[in-house]
Amino acid sequence: MDSRVTEFITSKEKWTQELIYLRTILSQLPLTETIKWGSPTYSYKGKNVVSIAAFKNHFGLCFFKAAY
Repeated sequence: MDSRVTEFITSKEKWTQELIYLRTILSQLPLTETIKWGSPTYSYKGKNVVSIAAFKNHFGLCFFKAAY
């Protein structure tokens, strides 16, 4: 697990528990965790798959290239 992702999640005033939950799910998959564009991003074989983010009124997942 990337310590920068831990810092990202714990720095949020809102959605911390939700981001931890998403990270827990994503960490069970064969994905590489890093920070890209200021958000936790998960890749597979060098290709970005999904990122997680926290905003003022919501949190979410952002999928890259949803269909292959």
